Amino acid sequence: MTPVEAAVGVAGIAMALYAVLGGADFGGGVWDLLASGPRASAQRTAITTAIGPVWEANHVWLIFAIVASFTCFPPAFADVTIGLYAPLSFALVGIVLRGAAFVFRNYAGDAAGIARTWTIVFGAASLLAPFFLGDGLGALATGRYAWTSPFALCVGLLAVALAALQEPELIASLRHPVALIAIGVALLAGLATIACVAAHRDFAARAAVALEAIAVLGGWFGGQAPALVPGRFTFASAASSDAMIDAFLLCAAGGTVLLIPSLVLLFRVFKAPAR
Repeated sequence: MTPVEAAVGVAGIAMALYAVLGGADFGGGVWDLLASGPRASAQRTAITTAIGPVWEANHVWLIFAIVASFTCFPPAFADVTIGLYAPLSFALVGIVLRGAAFVFRNYAGDAAGIARTWTIVFGAASLLAPFFLGDGLGALATGRYAWTSPFALCVGLLAVALAALQEPELIASLRHPVALIAIGVALLAGLATIACVAAHRDFAARAAVALEAIAVLGGWFGGQAPALVPGRFTFASAASSDAMIDAFLLCAAGGTVLLIPSLVLLFRVFKAPAR
């Protein structure tokens, strides 16, 4: 594995971790928006308790992926952020509003009207951010940055069937052996998630859905490799200098020594089973 491929792998791992951990937070926001009936308040309290201590820390993976991208692949980063300026900005607005609404709602106290307003903002922003992140990924996967195209919008809505009819080149890349294996793993993990939820095996369900998210991203990256942005950049053509790549990998390795134990401690403190 070359240093450039290693840098791509590091950035890919960060994206996968954000998809798993940040994605779970977004999902919690969606369920918060859809909570209804006599148990709605209890459901929202459970969601707040679940994501409250860790949701800010989960965004570290998105920040790390962005830093890795502009450090190691500056031409591609500039091209992508200009071409996808609108959906990425909308996603950023959703992320900011979501965090602000989550905090303000919790401090609303007995002001039911204010709390209800921030609850709506929190849920709506939890839809806005992942939709435009998915939309941006769909546009990125085509290499055309057409974020308003039916394909990109369908990716934002996770409509895989429509995607197959509109992007034959992308579908062809998904026939790559690595992509096919990843798709198979994702399907099996999805079935395992359903089975684990039905059997009330919560930890196994979390592990299965995490594997599913990682497999989806792995299939995409593996299918289009070595293209970073199809038709525009490969890993090599977008890469920084060898010295910059080596320095990034060294810093990433050193940072991992500090970051991973910190996050493990955070989850052990706030998410360990009650005794």
